[in-house]
Amino acid sequence: MSARVSLRIASLIGGLSLLGAIALSSPSHALVHNGELDANKAVATEQTIQIVRSLRFKHDVGVTVMTPDQVARMLAVPKMGDPSDDQISAEGSAGAMLGLFPQGIDLKTASIAALKEQLLAFYDFQSKRMVVIDGGDQSVSSHIEAAGERAGQRDYLGYLILAHEFTHALQDQNFQLGEKMRRTRPDTDAELALRSVAEGDATLAGWGYVLGKMDVGTVQMLESDIKTFTKDYTLHTKDGSLAAYEYFNFPYVQGLRFVSEAYKRGGWPAVDALYNDPPESTAQIMEPSLYFDHRTRPLRVVLDGYDPMLDGWQMVESDTNGELALQVILERNLGINSREITPAYEWAGDRIALFRKNGQIVALWLIAFRDETSAQDFTRTYRRVLDRTLGSRTPHLVECRDTGVLVITGAAARMPGLASSIWKSSVISVQPPTALPEALDQPIPTSVRMPPPARGTADSAGMLSRVKQILRRLAESQSGAISKQEKSDQDNPDLFP
Repeated sequence: MSARVSLRIASLIGGLSLLGAIALSSPSHALVHNGELDANKAVATEQTIQIVRSLRFKHDVGVTVMTPDQVARMLAVPKMGDPSDDQISAEGSAGAMLGLFPQGIDLKTASIAALKEQLLAFYDFQSKRMVVIDGGDQSVSSHIEAAGERAGQRDYLGYLILAHEFTHALQDQNFQLGEKMRRTRPDTDAELALRSVAEGDATLAGWGYVLGKMDVGTVQMLESDIKTFTKDYTLHTKDGSLAAYEYFNFPYVQGLRFVSEAYKRGGWPAVDALYNDPPESTAQIMEPSLYFDHRTRPLRVVLDGYDPMLDGWQMVESDTNGELALQVILERNLGINSREITPAYEWAGDRIALFRKNGQIVALWLIAFRDETSAQDFTRTYRRVLDRTLGSRTPHLVECRDTGVLVITGAAARMPGLASSIWKSSVISVQPPTALPEALDQPIPTSVRMPPPARGTADSAGMLSRVKQILRRLAESQSGAISKQEKSDQDNPDLFP
């Protein structure tokens, strides 16, 4: 299963940026009234986010209000460069074989349905417009924010959404982010890494805007709090949705950690530098030292030697899965706290190819690890996973040589000589090193304070406490774990004293 279709769960089958881990709620808030965006909030946010982020707009950003149904219809139509429905179907089937998704998943339908429910806003890199979702007035967030507005407090969630998406517009106008995202699509592990920079940047700027200040202390507080919030939400995540949850939230949670590391080293100039020299893998995002301290590029993996054996089979995908895919597969099948997930952390590179013939799907996946022990441990663990999930009904092979592991699922696993031919012709090699980014000598400001975006004031700790309360309740409501007493509290104006 290529990371590309997994990204469709996170990126809505196109170049759209979401507010994933920041607001897991029904798509409603206090930004839209009777189908119209609150222009005062939008203007205030557009002006002040430029101060927060130390960037300037080069032209105005258009804003459109859409309903969830309108968004779903828009997403159902593939854009240029998107995979076809046949490709998505094939990759969903392959993902199920490899243990990434449940059997029988309809990946496109599941993606659109999930995001129709959870999407609050996005910036469309093609139209260069922000879209805010009007989902009505019945959501948890709507009631909480309305209570806060009545009490004279700011619409924290609404401003957070606007600041986040306006930051994406700043990224696009100043760093050509949309074009850079398009160019990384042949390698979607790299695409997810770049998306993580963008989402981490927008998350940091958005919270800095809402909290009213931007400094290293704010960064450290956010790193700690978003980790706690994500851990709490994971407890309510069902096994079947683990992959969707991980891919949806990775750019926000892990991206925030990565971008925060850059900010702590050199402020916003260090964050800006990431767009000219972006990370190349999810491994670098999860372990920032692989980027900042001892630059470790993914190994170049060339998967070859299968053509003579797969005559008549059509290749539907060739891509890089990345370290995140290995982790999600093992977590989903072994449990998120299993010690047997450890070999995934030693991922060094991979290449996967998917083929289709007469409705059958074959996956060829060559994975490189940093050492032989990790490769051997992964082979034993993953072979056991596939034996349990596929049994004898789906042929499969997991084979280790030195630091490489070859995985074949589908009818091709029984083709004599195929594995040997792939091992003989494929190449795993080191890519030439890239120069480390120049050190930034200017000191990071101990505190950069911004004017408040709207009426009402509160100390930063109080703001954060109230926003965290919103997000905690949204997560509990999303998972169905909220009690009747807690539900009655959601309409209580005392949430915003």
